[in-house]
Order: sequence, then C-alpha cells, then structure tokens
Amino acid sequence: MARTRSLFPAARGASLLLACIGVCLVTFSVLSAPAAASVNPNWLVAQIATSKDGTSRVLLTAQTNNGEVVSIWKLNAAGSHIATSQTFGPYTDSNGGQWIADSILPTMIVAADGTTRLLWTATSNGGTAASIWTFDSNMNKIGTGPAYGPYGDWVPTQFLVAPDGSERLLWTEIVGKNGETVASIWNLNSSGHVNSMGASYGPYSGTLGFWAPLQLAVAPDGTSRLLWT
Repeated sequence: MARTRSLFPAARGASLLLACIGVCLVTFSVLSAPAAASVNPNWLVAQIATSKDGTSRVLLTAQTNNGEVVSIWKLNAAGSHIATSQTFGPYTDSNGGQWIADSILPTMIVAADGTTRLLWTATSNGGTAASIWTFDSNMNKIGTGPAYGPYGDWVPTQFLVAPDGSERLLWTEIVGKNGETVASIWNLNSSGHVNSMGASYGPYSGTLGFWAPLQLAVAPDGTSRLLWT
C-alpha cells in the first residue's frame, strides 16, 4: 500500500522545518589555492555541461592524500579556454567524512542565467550530506549553500536546476530488504538554501513487485516530474 509521510519529524510544521534547515551539521576544513594553468596528469575530467550561450564548463577532479580537490574550466564554443575557477578542497567534516563533487552525475549544472551550480556530497556518520555551491560567469564562487544531512539512510540521487534558477534535489531511501524505496523532492533557491522539503512517497507495490523512482525532471513552469518504474 502506498504511503505519504514527512521526510523526517522536523519537516512537520513550518517552524520546525525552519529550525531543521537552519542547522548546518557539517564544518568544512578548507584548503584553497589557484588552479594550475594546465591539467597535470593527476587531474581527471569528471563532467562537462553547456550553457545556452554556447560556452561549456568542464569539471576537473584530483585525489590528494587528504581527499578530493576540484576546479571548473570555462570554454568557448570552439573549445578554447576562457576562465578557470580556483582549486577547491579537500574538505572534511567534523566526523572525518570527505566531501566530493563527482559522486552524482550530473553534479555540475549551468543554469539559464549562466551561473554554474556544483553539488557536493559527503558520506558521514553513517549517512550522506549534501551542499550546493554557485559560481558566476567568470567562475568565481559567489555562494556556498548550507550542508544538509545526513538523514539516516536517505541518499541524494539526482540534482537539477529549473528554468527559473531554483534547484531540485531528489532524495531516496531503501526501506525494505527487497529494495522497497521511498522518495522526496527538495526545492532549493538559487543559493542552495531549502525553500521546501517535499513529502516522502512510497514504497509502492503492485502485482509486478515494488516500484522504484527512476528519474526526476523539471517542466518549464517549474513543476517537477518523477518517473517511477
């Protein structure tokens, strides 16, 4: 039988919701330095994203002894370099969990206004936390969203930017030994702060077995679509 429930108790009621999302569980330990002028052999290309003006963003990652570092390159339509962000990372939280930016694809998205959004995740204290950063058109960091989570067994599984610049983050949780899954969609503003936490849906079962959320999409009017299979 289908269930609809709050993601967690703090999502029940506006005041409790605000109290919950105001708490940043994770403390970053920051090491930041300018990115190299060229990609050395330790750097790997993790993802590419395009902007409506024809420019591209390339996410580069590298592993160090202390964790992952990342840098974003901006290229013109011909593939020539325009700008490079700083090198960010490695970051660890108070529990020793390491933040990474290449765990969910796409984890880097260019919004309609030309800003770049980067999703960080960390496996910490038995769960997964998430935070979204914003970069301007010159690849300067202009916003660092709060860190949300971990929330038990909930895992961020997909990240999207809507046409109006707001963001969607799909969380899922496996609640049964046969893979029974529940899902919740978060709506965040362009700075990575939560506007609303959607109710959790599922698990759903039928004659063919249990349904699982497969993919999230955002329509031009800003409403979300979630495909179950």
